[in-house]
Amino acid sequence: MQSITLHSHAGQDGVLKIEVPIGKPNTEWEVVVVIHPATSIESKMNLKSDSEFESLVNYGNEQIHKVCAERKLNWDTLNEEARIKLIDEILHEV
Repeated sequence: MQSITLHSHAGQDGVLKIEVPIGKPNTEWEVVVVIHPATSIESKMNLKSDSEFESLVNYGNEQIHKVCAERKLNWDTLNEEARIKLIDEILHEV
């Protein structure tokens, strides 16, 4: 069994159309659908406005650049693998 999370938007008619990329043509599947309203990251974090969310994003961006500068790294030039490794190192520091 494989779990796939998709984000979609219901049209004005109230119909939600979903296309699921499976990659195996002419194969029969059993599909289980669980639907719940999407919540934005802002509401999950109890932020009151887009500007408050922007401020939080900017703060995080400033902090990661600061940490990189302390380690003589440039966040903007790191590839995805190096960024993930750095974040992992930061999270596991004592």
